[in-house]
Amino acid sequence: HNVTMTTTTTTKSGQIGNRSQLTSLIETNFPSGICHAFGYGSGIFEQDYTSSTTPKMMDLIMVVRSARSFHEELLQRNPGHYSWICHLGGPIFCDYLQNQIGAGVFFHPFVVLDNGEEHNVVVKYGIVEKQSIIQDLTQWPYFYLAGRLQKPTLTLIEDDAIRNAQESCNLPNAVAAAFLVLQQKERKGEVTSLSELFETISSLSYMGDPRLDVGGEDPDKIRKLVHGNPGQLDRFKKLYQPCLESFAQEDLLHYNGDRIQWDSSYKWENRLPMALQTQLLQSQNNVAACLRDIVRKTSNPQSIKGVVTAGIGKSTRYAFAKLSKGLLRR
Repeated sequence: HNVTMTTTTTTKSGQIGNRSQLTSLIETNFPSGICHAFGYGSGIFEQDYTSSTTPKMMDLIMVVRSARSFHEELLQRNPGHYSWICHLGGPIFCDYLQNQIGAGVFFHPFVVLDNGEEHNVVVKYGIVEKQSIIQDLTQWPYFYLAGRLQKPTLTLIEDDAIRNAQESCNLPNAVAAAFLVLQQKERKGEVTSLSELFETISSLSYMGDPRLDVGGEDPDKIRKLVHGNPGQLDRFKKLYQPCLESFAQEDLLHYNGDRIQWDSSYKWENRLPMALQTQLLQSQNNVAACLRDIVRKTSNPQSIKGVVTAGIGKSTRYAFAKLSKGLLRR
């Protein structure tokens, strides 16, 4: 088989491929036991500075109930996905790496998957336990996948408990945090545009991210996350509409078209995860500073863990690709 990053086409909405093809890709190449999965990034949604024929690696996250059991079966089924040190350590070592270091995610970059057609697909996929992602969505201890899911993604397999944690906790918390960040800025009245709100939400999980500091990310990434591909702003609106309507029903905000005004006298801190509320009180820092601390503490170990889980060769290749992409956008 030949290898390509994607073999799917781009729709008018900017989405590359379709849910059924990607779901089939997962079911064909991985063990059973995946209860939730989603795709994200430029391999899923077209970006304005690339064409649909440009090779892209697809980013996938797969949620499992037991990391150890999943690694045990995956090591037997797809041994080439793992580094030699993970082979030596086995599923117990992989489980330890995943859940005790970083953000609870075990990544495999540059993996070639068989899609049953002439061309295969290259993906980067992460494995996370269900209890870990629910914890991050509701409490933000890592602010890793919680941050990722504050931007539009393509759900491939859905779990009710994860969807509920996303809709009842993660998204409302993100809006509250964004209002607090915006209130720190000098502005006339607590009024903003939906575009600025979504850009502020998108920036939350990049505060303290070392990849931006060293040029490993596109410096214009935040703007492109909201405006960088066809249909993305509409996807943001669809993602946050129920949450904004709920706040509007509480008379905490009003929005008309692209303009949104929120009640700055309301203690939006009370809508944040409890651990973050405690951190705010104890540190006397603002929300941005507290989130920066969480992201920094998570991102550095997670990046180091990637060298072990993927191996030096794949890790170097991935880091070089990210660095090159970031420098090219400067």
